[in-house]
Amino acid sequence: MTNKNILLLQGPMGPFFKRFAQELEQKGANVVKVNFNAGDWFFFPKGQSYKGTYHDWVEYIDRLVIDKKINQVFLFGDERLYHKLAINKVFKPNNIAVHVFEEGYLRPSFVTLEKGGVNGNSNIPKEPSFYLNTVFSSESSTFDQPVVKGQFLKSMLFSVTYGLAKAVGFFAYRKYQHHRCLSPIKQGVRWLWGWLVQKPFYHFTERDSYQKIKKTLNKKYFFVPLQVHNDFQISHSPYKDVKEFIEEIITSFALHAPKDTALVFKHHPMDRPYRNYKTFLLRLEKEHQLEGRLFYLHDQHLPSLLHNASGTIVINSTVGLSSLYHGVPVLVKGTAVYDMPGLTSQRPLDDFWKDQGVVDAKLYRNYRLYLLHNNQGQGSFYQKGHNDSPTGIYWPSNINMFRTNNRVTEDEDETTSLLTQSLTKPSVVQAASSD
Repeated sequence: MTNKNILLLQGPMGPFFKRFAQELEQKGANVVKVNFNAGDWFFFPKGQSYKGTYHDWVEYIDRLVIDKKINQVFLFGDERLYHKLAINKVFKPNNIAVHVFEEGYLRPSFVTLEKGGVNGNSNIPKEPSFYLNTVFSSESSTFDQPVVKGQFLKSMLFSVTYGLAKAVGFFAYRKYQHHRCLSPIKQGVRWLWGWLVQKPFYHFTERDSYQKIKKTLNKKYFFVPLQVHNDFQISHSPYKDVKEFIEEIITSFALHAPKDTALVFKHHPMDRPYRNYKTFLLRLEKEHQLEGRLFYLHDQHLPSLLHNASGTIVINSTVGLSSLYHGVPVLVKGTAVYDMPGLTSQRPLDDFWKDQGVVDAKLYRNYRLYLLHNNQGQGSFYQKGHNDSPTGIYWPSNINMFRTNNRVTEDEDETTSLLTQSLTKPSVVQAASSD
C-alpha cells in the first residue's frame, strides 16, 4: 500500500472530518489530525493539538510531516492562514499532495474535493477544446439521489457550537489566530436573528418586488448574486470589498444598459446576519437616477430568478454555474473555475448589457459531467447523506486522492482508489479522447 499516511488540517465546522477520518481508516489509511483551537478539538478530540504561534507553525508542520511520513494532506479552504503557509512552505517544496475541500461547485448536495487547490487556485482545464473534443457518456441513473435536507440548520448549529467551544478553551490555544470572528454569543444571536426574524421578514416584504420581477420583467433584468463579504475568493478578484463590485455594476448599468431593463441584486443567505446593502443601494439608485429599475432581494427563489434573467454577473460565485444550467449567459468579474470562452461571456461589462451572447450547450454539458466525474462528491458536510459510509458521500469514480497498488501479475499493477472502493455508486462519466 502506498500513500497511506494522511494528514488532516482544519475541516468544515462540525463532525465531517471525524467521519472522513473513519472512512479513510476503514480503507487502511493511517490518519493524523491537527487541531488549532478548542472548536477543532471538540469535533475531533483524538487529534494532535498545535498550541504554538503562527510564526512557529512552519517548523511544527515540517517536523510532523517527517515524523509521520505524511504523503497526502486534506484540508478545507486553501486560503486559510495556516493552510496557505503550510502549502507554500512545506507541502509544495516536499511534493506532498494537497487535496482541498470546499463547498460544492454544483449545488445543492455536492461537496468539492480537488487536488492542488479550489476556485482561484484550481487546476481544472480552462480550454474549451478540452471539453468539446472529449466524448462524455453518462448513465441515466447517475446522480438521482434526493437533496440532503437540513444542511443549513446543521451548519448554523455547528458554527455556534464551534465558536462556543473555541471561546471556552481559549486559554489552551491562546496563540491561535482565526481567519474570522468566532464570538459564540455574537454569532449565536446574529444567526438566530437572521433565521427567526430577518428571513421571514424579507420573504414577506420583498414579495411584491419578486412578483413584479417575475411577471413584468421576464428576460428584462440582469441578475447579480452577491457573495459573503469576507469570502476568501474575493481575493481572486480586482475588488477589496463587495461594495466596490456593486458600485461598478450600477455605474456601468446606468450608462450603458437599455432603458427598459432592470438590475436585481440578491443578498447571500450566509451573509444575512452580517451585512445589509439597502442604504448603500438606495444612495446609488438616487445618484444614478435608477428609481424603479433597481431591486434588492434576500430570500426569494433563486432558480426562478436565474431562469427569467437576461444575464447574470458574478465576482466568482458558483451561482454562475447554476445560471449556465438555465441557459442564461454569465459574465465573471473575478476568477472562476468555469470562466472560459463559449461557457461565459468574454465581453467587457459595458458591452454585456446589450449583447450577452449565448451559452454553448454542449460545452456546458461536458463541463458539468467533468466536474461530476472528477471533483464533486454527492452529499453534504453538515448532514450525513446517501450511503452507509461514515461520511454518507458518494465520491466520483475518477477521484484520485490516494491509491493502493495491488499486485496482479509479476509485471502489472492494478491501481484502485481507496476513497471510492467498496462504494456502490455507479460510474458517473466515462471519458475518452475523440478521434
